[in-house]
Amino acid sequence: MRCHVSLPVRQGILKMNTKQHRENSLTRSLRVREVQRSFDSARSSLRRLLASLRMTELEKSAKYMSQLNHTSLAVIQPELLLGESVLWTGQPSPAKIFHKEDALLIPFSLLWGGFAIFWEAGVSGFWTSGSRMNEPWTFGMIWGIPFVLVGQYLIWGRFIYAAWKKRRTYYAVTNRRVLAIQDGTTRRAASAYIDTLPTLTKEGTSGGIGTLRFAQADPLWSRGRGWGVWDSMSVGDTPVFIDIQDVDSVYRLVLDLREKSRPKAGS
Repeated sequence: MRCHVSLPVRQGILKMNTKQHRENSLTRSLRVREVQRSFDSARSSLRRLLASLRMTELEKSAKYMSQLNHTSLAVIQPELLLGESVLWTGQPSPAKIFHKEDALLIPFSLLWGGFAIFWEAGVSGFWTSGSRMNEPWTFGMIWGIPFVLVGQYLIWGRFIYAAWKKRRTYYAVTNRRVLAIQDGTTRRAASAYIDTLPTLTKEGTSGGIGTLRFAQADPLWSRGRGWGVWDSMSVGDTPVFIDIQDVDSVYRLVLDLREKSRPKAGS
């Protein structure tokens, strides 16, 4: 038995299907537009982020280039390798005089120098004036002179020597190494590759002046330091940036370079 559908009913069904098809097409079009707007918004955000990152890198480069000193560059230039570029240069600040080691070195130097002077005065007959044993002991006087001189160096001479060395010491950070160069009585240079630095230690940041160490410091009275403990500006095998200004910025610079130079995980 066949079911006959009248023409008006069929026309109504056709109109409903057409209307539903248009609504579905419109809904799909709106969804496509929303996805397109979201994509355009994400792309714009990514472009702004990349532009910001590029600007940050340019600002960093400009900041570090502004810290380059022409005198320091002239001294450091002969030590540079092929393709190596300087990012920062500096010198020790003359404003910093005392260090944490002086808490032990100053009392020791006063004891040494005081005893040497007391000895020299004793053998010179100063303590026995007016007695029958007031004749000076010539050999004892000669024997005590070196100890008096060493004592004077330990008490105040080493600070003058350090100030003289500071004016002749230059530090640099390149895209590959950290360098310390000293033009004293002889030229001495020390460098270390940033990607092989065993440690990075920042000491003392009062007034923005501090010290950067790229290796573990030897104990104060260790045999490895010897008389170097009395020469705070000596240049060893591994560079040490002593009493540099804006130590926080230099610390972040070396830290960033070390992180970038390390191989990525899984590579």
